[in-house]
Amino acid sequence: MFLLLFLFWIFQLSFAFQVPICKTVRHTGIFSDAYLSTLYTFSFDLTVNANAQNPSYPNTVTVTNFTEWYLNSTVFNRISPWSFVLYDKINKSIECPSMTENCVIQFPNGQQRYYFDFSYKNRTDSTKFVLGTKVFVNEGTFFDGISGYFWNPHNLTDMAINMSFSGTDLSLTGYSICTNFDYINIPDSGNDMCNTFEMNTTISIPFVSNPIYTYAKVVVTNMTYKVENFSAQNLPDQSSMYVDYILDPSIPINTQELRFPDNVHYDFLFDYNSSQHQLNGIFLGELIKRNGMFLKNENQPFTPESMSGEIASLMNSFTIAPDGNHTTRVGLIAYATNVTVYLQLNKTTNYDDFVNLLFNLADNVNPDDSGGKVQPALLQASNIIPSANDRSRVPIIVLFAAAYDPDGLDGAVTISNRIKADGISIVAVNYDFENGYMASMLKLIASPGYYYPANADILFGKISYAFTQINCVCPTGYTQFFVNNTNWGNITKYADCFFSDGALALPNLAERVCSSRNSGSLIALTSQKRFDFFTDQFLPLDHAISKKKQLTIGLHKSSTDGQWKWWGYNGTEYPYANYPPMATPAPNDNYGYMWNWYGFNWTLQTGKDFSYSYICQQQGCDVNNFCDIALKAHVKI
Repeated sequence: MFLLLFLFWIFQLSFAFQVPICKTVRHTGIFSDAYLSTLYTFSFDLTVNANAQNPSYPNTVTVTNFTEWYLNSTVFNRISPWSFVLYDKINKSIECPSMTENCVIQFPNGQQRYYFDFSYKNRTDSTKFVLGTKVFVNEGTFFDGISGYFWNPHNLTDMAINMSFSGTDLSLTGYSICTNFDYINIPDSGNDMCNTFEMNTTISIPFVSNPIYTYAKVVVTNMTYKVENFSAQNLPDQSSMYVDYILDPSIPINTQELRFPDNVHYDFLFDYNSSQHQLNGIFLGELIKRNGMFLKNENQPFTPESMSGEIASLMNSFTIAPDGNHTTRVGLIAYATNVTVYLQLNKTTNYDDFVNLLFNLADNVNPDDSGGKVQPALLQASNIIPSANDRSRVPIIVLFAAAYDPDGLDGAVTISNRIKADGISIVAVNYDFENGYMASMLKLIASPGYYYPANADILFGKISYAFTQINCVCPTGYTQFFVNNTNWGNITKYADCFFSDGALALPNLAERVCSSRNSGSLIALTSQKRFDFFTDQFLPLDHAISKKKQLTIGLHKSSTDGQWKWWGYNGTEYPYANYPPMATPAPNDNYGYMWNWYGFNWTLQTGKDFSYSYICQQQGCDVNNFCDIALKAHVKI
């Protein structure tokens, strides 16, 4: 697939102080009757460890130190195993028949609760009573599930339980406390801080074919936050409803601006209810704030310069390997005043090794070095990418820039032009996007349509889209069909490639020639966008036919049913749909031609067999259609 080379501007984070993170929670409870007689007690510990190998269920929770006591099991009796609710896409639950170390549960990020069935005075309640406090677990850390705060190791009763049960004289008291802490460093609040966050999730509902896609943008201003653009797509039936909230369903997240205090962890949740399904507490995303800084999973700084997690997630869908079909080689280069190659393209091993190296980059940084030598970084990148004749993968350089040395500015643009002329695409991400001079230079360095400011909506989604676009290329000497997207400032490339050598041929022979070129066909001008590209982009650049006044295209009268059709790939046909406009053909007309009367004014004409120059089109090369990309520089965009 790709030769992917990441260029990072690297920096040093300063750390201010340590805060505790909870690793073990002890749950206790006492059931009493109206006379305050103790009927049943329980206690157990839950210990969590992060499981990075399971992104869907990244929390491994183990049960230890379980005890329970009955006054009289004929009065109060637990009649089912302990169970734990997994508040994920389908609200599953896991039973623990024996509450020992053998009970190990993989939790998703989000709410964690436990429950069991019981009988009281020979009465069996038909519902499972959820007990205890709401506890949230996230990437190997427990949080207070009511306010989102870290647990205070000096306060043992801040998660107290006081419950009564309707129709009985039962009450439950107890607490949940954190008994084991680790300590982590939290960076100084002086670092640049993000203030806009995007969250999305996919909900798979049993027996519903299309998943629900949700999206929300959270904007933080000083000590407040507001959720904007919350949406849910593909709701399976019109009677369905969703409620979005933070921790508590009584607090909607998309209706007001709310206070966001420091040292808090907020999980953004919503419920989905329809006539057939009821899913509660679905996890949409989270925000963590410590010491004035927003953090992400595992309490890593969530600053504009911190993109390792996003890149790791972006690359998770690629098969990273040194060899084999549909595989990607990856390289890493870090630059400041000096340039260092941390991973050569020919040293690629697998995804896990790439991610480990990615996250270890910060350990190799000079804290006093704020240089931004883009020019030597690009030069080093171009030197380790194989030459055009020696590579079988599509080459991409992804440049992350947060500083720029103006001394090498002109040279960087010159080198980037040479790199792009060699068929290598450059994607540039600008983390100093308010610097107009740097933005203008990075736009010149990037391939057309592949410059992104770091504050762009769905930034890494756009980078992923750029990869799919760059992966769609054309064979040697062909011109690729593309459309400029003025609103997005990029281009959309299509899997159609045009070619003409100016030779003359009758239409049926021209189609045979085109078909012999990787099962291609004569060009089909089926839309205004394709027609505009033909007249404005292809013809002026293709000197073999740039002065021709008549050209053969793929429109013809089908020999099977006498209807006008276009030739398609692999010898197929598909109907003419009244574009371009066509005057009523003469009875003996069999083929379509484009005639140029003046300037860019081309019209469709029909006629008999005429020997004109013709244009072939071929399907683009991508992961499912291998072809010669050795001279990708011939793709004209």
